[in-house]
Amino acid sequence: MHLSRLVETPTWQALATIAVWRGGLGILLGCLWSRHRSVWGVPAVHTAVNSLILLPVVLG
Repeated sequence: MHLSRLVETPTWQALATIAVWRGGLGILLGCLWSRHRSVWGVPAVHTAVNSLILLPVVLG
């Protein structure tokens, strides 16, 4: 999701991955905000999605 995580990939692939992740996450968070107007919901989902990169490290 962030460019530093995609250094080993070609530039076009890194940009495409960022666009898909950010676009999809933006739509999801926008829908969440428009339906629930929750102050904590958007940051919680954003943190959870960004923490997915740590899942392989934790699981082993």
